[in-house]
Amino acid sequence: EALYKDEEAICLPLMRAFFEPAMVGKRVGDVMTDVDPLVLGMFVHNHGSKAGFKAFMTQEGIPSYLYALSWSLAFKGKRVLYRKQMETHVQAILQGHPAEKAYTSKATLPLAMNCGEFSRQGSNAYNKPHRPKPR
Repeated sequence: EALYKDEEAICLPLMRAFFEPAMVGKRVGDVMTDVDPLVLGMFVHNHGSKAGFKAFMTQEGIPSYLYALSWSLAFKGKRVLYRKQMETHVQAILQGHPAEKAYTSKATLPLAMNCGEFSRQGSNAYNKPHRPKPR
């Protein structure tokens, strides 16, 4: 979150002062078309929810009909890919045993979805000894 605070406090005002929105939008569009699908999935995932990502899209001037189409065709699948390939491993580490399958929803990723809260609150969740789950 500190990175975002710096970006919002320093980088965004500078960008807005020296560049027209159309110029920035074109460059962001170029970057988004070339980004790795896993990175794009992380970008979508870190907005917290579908509603959070929709708010971002609205802020960026993306019409709601285009948002709905792009969510179904591109963004939802990238978020699922990210959760399968990355968040599943975070969940496994925090729960103390290997994942039985790839997790893709918030309901199956409760620890991973909140792992930032552990570190911010000084929790000792990361210091718990690993005890394999009995089989």
